[in-house]
Amino acid sequence: MSLSPSRAARAAADITRAQVEKGDGGRSALRTVGFVVWLLLWSMVVAASLGPVAESVPGTDKLHHFLAYGALAGTALLFARSPVGLIAAAIGTVLASGAIEILQGYVPNRQPDVADLAANGVGAAFGLAIALAILLVRRRRSQSA
Repeated sequence: MSLSPSRAARAAADITRAQVEKGDGGRSALRTVGFVVWLLLWSMVVAASLGPVAESVPGTDKLHHFLAYGALAGTALLFARSPVGLIAAAIGTVLASGAIEILQGYVPNRQPDVADLAANGVGAAFGLAIALAILLVRRRRSQSA
């Protein structure tokens, strides 16, 4: 059974309603929706990484890797509540990108590339840095309020 985006959205809405009824002001519901969004982003990255090679502007491949994995590490802020959670998500992102690079060796017309893995890692570090900065600003604002 596959989880289509529409089924994922309905499941997230059901979970959100249940969590809002718990009385935490919807914060846990928002984290759940954020996690579902993050998983949908992951599914798109995996599909693009293991599917047919897409045409792109020459010389932009590493930029695509940087942006995709930066977005994955950075959007962990949608559900992670602490620096440790963000760092764990970024490390997981880099490890998963390594697994995807290895799997590309078994996909026709694809091959693993250490430079792709490096771009993924740099992108994840950049996304992590932005997410940590946002988390720090949020914490300072909540402490001063």
